[in-house]
Order: sequence, then C-alpha cells, then structure tokens
Amino acid sequence: MPVRQTPQKDFPLITQVEKFYDKHIEPTKMLKNFKFPQITEKPKYVRSINNQVAPKSVNTKLDNSNLPANKPWLRNTLIRYINVDTNRVVGTEQITSPYGQSYNISNASIVGYDTLKDNPKSYIFTKKYNQTINLKVKPHTKYVTLYFNQVDYDGKHKKSTLYATTYFLATTGQTATIQTPAGFIFKDGSTVRKLDIKENTGEVLYEVKKAPFKQQIKIYRGYYLLGIMMIVFVVLDVLLAWIGRVFEKRKQEE
Repeated sequence: MPVRQTPQKDFPLITQVEKFYDKHIEPTKMLKNFKFPQITEKPKYVRSINNQVAPKSVNTKLDNSNLPANKPWLRNTLIRYINVDTNRVVGTEQITSPYGQSYNISNASIVGYDTLKDNPKSYIFTKKYNQTINLKVKPHTKYVTLYFNQVDYDGKHKKSTLYATTYFLATTGQTATIQTPAGFIFKDGSTVRKLDIKENTGEVLYEVKKAPFKQQIKIYRGYYLLGIMMIVFVVLDVLLAWIGRVFEKRKQEE
C-alpha cells in the first residue's frame, strides 16, 4: 500500500556537526574518505495495513425464531457476503420465503463492497432450516487522510494546531496501525492506535500532545548517541591531524 508522508527533516544535532566539520576541519589522510552516515528523521505515521482477523459484529448463524407456527411453509436463508480478497465473511443478511419458490437476489449488496457479477441472480428455497447463500464481494479501495493536531493547554484554554498530515490507500475491512509523530503521544499516553477502515472512513483527526521529557529522550536516544559518536570522531580526527603535523615538523627540522 502506498503511503505518502510529510517531507523528511534532518536531525539538527547531526546536521550542525556535519557543517562544522566541513567548514573548520581538514580531515587527515587516514580518514579523508570517511563519510558521515546520512541519518534523517523519517516520519512513519502508518506502521502497517492488514486485513482484519474477523469483522466485528457479523452474525453467521441463521435465526429461525421469526418463523410462525401457523405458516409451516416459510423458510429462512442466510446470505453470506464473502470478501474475495480474504475469503472471509464480511456481512450477512437473512431473507424469508416459502419453500419451493424462487427469490430474486440480483440486487443483494453490502455497504463498502461491490457484489461481483458472477454471483447467482436467484435462489430457490428448500425445506431445510439451515440454508445459506454465499455471494462474493470486492472491497472498495479508498484514500484515508490523517490529521495530527498538537493540543496545548494555556490555563483553562485549549489550543489546537495542525502538526502533521498524511494519507494512505486502503480497502474496506482492513485495519491500519497508526503511530504518533516522533516526540508526541495520544491523549491517553499511548503512541499507537488501531483504525478500522469502513465505508465512511475518509478523514480522521487525532489529537496529540508533547511526550514527557523522559519519553522524548527515549525516542531520540539513537540520534543523540550517533551525534555524540560523531563529535568524538571529530575530536579524534583533529587530534590525529595535530599529531601528524607535529611529526611532519620534527621530520623537517631533522
């Protein structure tokens, strides 16, 4: 599934070290071919998009409690809508008719899916009490847009500012795992949420807030460690360059 994200942004500490190194320090011969690793902070707000294990609230059992005792010729049939992509039942519909009669099911459909043309157009009820009809359906494909609003509280006043946005392609019946922007958490303190893709899922707004300082340190720990390593490298490079110049000067004096 293609996912469009907000532009990447360089990690500030690493960028400043690179600029300082390039401007003020002449690399030694031993390290002149060394290249700083290109590390960028890549926002990944949609971690995964998967098919649901089982659609919620789908009743796959036939209920015959509606059949009156004084009309013994009536029978129920359960229409099961099956997603051709996952081979799972994504919805059901119960119909009633006298047995032996033909029932028009050419217009049978479920919200969020297209009923395929190769499905049967009619069904003849039998005397059985456990009848089912399987109809194949294809889920709708749609773009889902996510908005992350940063929420701040100034006393009793709530201030909401759009921080980031992204969109992704998904189909009805899938579940997306949503990740907060780095350094932010949802209002309940979590950083991950599940989003069930439904027919009316189009634009989704999430409110996020700055993570506590300790949590931010944990999030950026890898970047800070890399920045410190790069600073150590610069110091080592300067030291080696100075030692090299000292030995060269002594050699010339001899």
